[in-house]
Amino acid sequence: MQIRPVSDSCEMLEHGFKNILYRPQHKSDIYDATLDVTLNGTEKSMRENMDLTRQKNNVFNAIPENFFNYLASNSNQRLYSRCLRLIYEQYEREISYRIPRNQIRDALAIYLLENHVSLEADEETGPMKNHTELATSILRKFCAKNVGWLEEENDDATYEKQIMITEQGLLLAEFLIQLERPEKEEYSGYIFNIYNTFQNEELWRE
Repeated sequence: MQIRPVSDSCEMLEHGFKNILYRPQHKSDIYDATLDVTLNGTEKSMRENMDLTRQKNNVFNAIPENFFNYLASNSNQRLYSRCLRLIYEQYEREISYRIPRNQIRDALAIYLLENHVSLEADEETGPMKNHTELATSILRKFCAKNVGWLEEENDDATYEKQIMITEQGLLLAEFLIQLERPEKEEYSGYIFNIYNTFQNEELWRE
């Protein structure tokens, strides 16, 4: 029997391992491996898209950073809530979506005066000279970009400052009103049911 040198034996072993590791796979094996990679890539892509969607749908990504600050733990939270509701009611009476700043300021000043709100109510700016000045300070807070309840702009025709309630401010005001007057929704439901009953002739004729 011929004895091969050690170097030849090592080459044979190396060649044998290469044939095992790199031999052509069966078509079904290749298909399964490709399918696994494709599915894993698709699953990863779907998870990334879901994470992006969650981030976009997060409420705090859609509102200014201090949107809820004036309704948080603050001694004036009730005052600010009522002032926002008063501004909302001003818009309900108007046809235009913009109201002169002076009109809203005067409405707030009257409310503050009639309800005997202290001129020291604004802790950030200190005591005010009168309720008009306090109303101006409150408007300035609501119009701040990092709060975002209201927006202020100049009228191109009259050069008068106009106040607009933002979409987020509108939703917040409506939510606060529903919390304070939940019976309004209940009565609306009763009225709607009565209306539907009268609309259905077969029911009321019987």
